[in-house]
Amino acid sequence: MRESLALLRDRATDTAGFRAASEQIGESLIQEMHELLRKNGAVSESIRLVIILRSGVALLAPALHTFPGAPVGVLGMKRGDSPLVPHM
Repeated sequence: MRESLALLRDRATDTAGFRAASEQIGESLIQEMHELLRKNGAVSESIRLVIILRSGVALLAPALHTFPGAPVGVLGMKRGDSPLVPHM
């Protein structure tokens, strides 16, 4: 995961490389979450995915690989200029 994070931070990383690194990180995070959910007795069929637009979009594909039947919700927010507070 360190290599993928380094690629995300590197301004020289092209779009394809950035997307591939994002997907690798997403896969790792989603698998870790899946293990925690399973250990705590969560049933995969009860999982609902809600992404927060912009940053959450990168996690959607890996999440759908793990939870292919999960319904998806989208939450759009924007940040105010002053103060930096999210608004729906």
